[in-house]
Amino acid sequence: MDAKGKLIAMWGCGLVLLVIVAVVGSGTWYAYRMTRDFGDVKDGEEALIAATGPAEDFVPANLGLPTPGRMEDFLSVREGLAEWRAGLERAVSQFQAAQEREQSGVMRFLRTLRAGTDLAPVYAGFWEKRNALLLERSMGPGEYAYLYRLTYYLWLGRDPADGIMTPAGTALAGGSAGDGGQAVGRSAMELSARARDEATARMRADLERIIWPEGTGDEAAAAWREAVTAWLAAGDQVMGFGAAGPPPVLDGILGPFRARLERTYSETLNPVEAMFTGDVPGEDD
Repeated sequence: MDAKGKLIAMWGCGLVLLVIVAVVGSGTWYAYRMTRDFGDVKDGEEALIAATGPAEDFVPANLGLPTPGRMEDFLSVREGLAEWRAGLERAVSQFQAAQEREQSGVMRFLRTLRAGTDLAPVYAGFWEKRNALLLERSMGPGEYAYLYRLTYYLWLGRDPADGIMTPAGTALAGGSAGDGGQAVGRSAMELSARARDEATARMRADLERIIWPEGTGDEAAAAWREAVTAWLAAGDQVMGFGAAGPPPVLDGILGPFRARLERTYSETLNPVEAMFTGDVPGEDD
């Protein structure tokens, strides 16, 4: 699967549906525009990786605990994307609205294609801007995705499945009024489970790469190591630390940033926030 294919495989269902519709409807101009836009994204990501290293080589530093300075860098990227995030949310909303209109046939196709024509460039612009901000802060894809999962999923308990299903996804799932939405419901459950499994697997892989010092270390480090070990042993999905809650050392680091983290989270865009062209949703796809 090439880089563009990997991007398409992980987009929200609405954009995937749009690409399918465009191809079926001979939307060659749209396909060309998408290729051009995402070629620029790939070029920017290659420059970022050349400067910071590939995601698969990332090893969490400082026992996996972000420093206040690195949290400032992370949040400056998140806050620097605010305008782009708002624009992309509007574009997604417009695309969904076009899908929900009761028109059918040619008019529905034209309305969907018109709404979607502006969607792919906004996705591309969002990722281009993010990659440029990351490059300014020497933060690679692996570190950024790790901090996203650590802060939003593991610490704040946000659901990795947020945003995974949209009204546009109804058509992709094969649902209709005639089946009572059963196909859509199955698809929603399957996609949500997959998103949680994927986030958990990646969080697990990152935490397992932490290099622990010999001996017990200080009390805070020992408590953090115990919490990580317990989470890995439990095999739970990534949302939160369970009944024990997050260890105090993590609360102490992230607590001052809670409001800014909450303010920069988007349920709608969650599936694409920390996505990079090198991401492979599943080798058997």
